[in-house]
Amino acid sequence: MIIHQSWKTREIPPAFREWKSKYVYTLWDDADNHRLIKTHYPWFLGRYESFPSPIMRADAARIFYMHQYGGVYADLDVICLKPIHELLQGHELVLGNMRTEPKPVLPFTSGEWNYLHGVPNAFMASKPGHGFWMVCARKMLEARDSWTVEEVTGPVMIWRALQEYVRKEMHFEESVYIASPSLVFPYSWTWPSGETEHAVCSKQRVSFNATRCLEIVDPGRRAFTITYWTHTWEDKVVE
Repeated sequence: MIIHQSWKTREIPPAFREWKSKYVYTLWDDADNHRLIKTHYPWFLGRYESFPSPIMRADAARIFYMHQYGGVYADLDVICLKPIHELLQGHELVLGNMRTEPKPVLPFTSGEWNYLHGVPNAFMASKPGHGFWMVCARKMLEARDSWTVEEVTGPVMIWRALQEYVRKEMHFEESVYIASPSLVFPYSWTWPSGETEHAVCSKQRVSFNATRCLEIVDPGRRAFTITYWTHTWEDKVVE
């Protein structure tokens, strides 16, 4: 199994060296991402180069890591809590669900599917060539320039692609597993977490405390991963 991560350059901030020593590992920088698209997906290159912000190109590239090579993509601030292969076993595509505000958005009418940010692109895993990723690619091609980053290349795009993929039952034989929040994203950056959780779980807070956070959000130690949502794409300084 290969772990894919990306950063602007080959110099990762010291705080983000979690996965490198544990798994077969590939770090992609901006030049690598451009080369991947140009070499294997030239039909997407014009769209890729037209994206106005670096985070949109980084978001797009991770879709193609999954399609071309398979394995696991994890944001640099995703922490591995226990062996990830136990989560992936028996599945061809694994995404994570996150606790969110329950908005009534069709065609799904219950549970965490009802919020557009409910399936973050911070953690994704699949076999190479899974058909879902080409649905994502088409969504990015069709997105309006006036849409937000999240809608064009981020979690909202993922959510909409899942809606289409499941609704049309495309390649139904390819299993799609949406892991519960307790397994992949036990801490949610959205309002359901409440101020107590945010105070100790958000790495953007001076009161951040990883040990206390896990005691609150994962008392049964069920989670395979957690992210404290550093949100480096917002250009905040990370030491």
